[in-house]
Amino acid sequence: MALNAVEQVVEQAPADDFQALEEKIYRTIEMYKAARQAQLTAERDAQRVRQQLEEREEQLAGLKREAVQLRKEREEIRGRVEKMLEQIESIAGGAGELGFGLQLSGFSFRASSFGLRQVLACWTGGRWTRKADSSLRSE
Repeated sequence: MALNAVEQVVEQAPADDFQALEEKIYRTIEMYKAARQAQLTAERDAQRVRQQLEEREEQLAGLKREAVQLRKEREEIRGRVEKMLEQIESIAGGAGELGFGLQLSGFSFRASSFGLRQVLACWTGGRWTRKADSSLRSE
C-alpha cells in the first residue's frame, strides 16, 4: 500500500520539480566541495602560521638572551672605562688643566671647563647625548 502511494505521488509531481530538485542537489554538492577545499586550505595556512610563530618565538628568545648579554658587557665596559678615567684624573690632576679632548661617536668633547666625570655623564640611556655646554659640540 505504501509503495502504491509513492508511485502515485511520483506520477503526479511534474518533471520540472524533479529537475529543479536535481539542480539544487548538484549545487549543494558543489558548495560542499568548495567549502571542504576552503577548510583544507585554511588548515594548511593555520599550520604554516603556527610554524612561523614558533620560529619567531625562538628568534625572540634568542634576541632577548643576546640583549641581556650585551647589557652586561656594556656595564662591564662602562666600569672599566670609569676606572681608566679615574686613573687618568689621578695621574693628570684633572683633565681641565691639560685641555684634554675626547672624540667618540661623532661628538667632540673639550674638557677645559669640566673633568672626565662630566664627559662620562654625557653617556646616558645607552647613547651619547648633547649637553648645553659650549665645550661639547657635534661634528
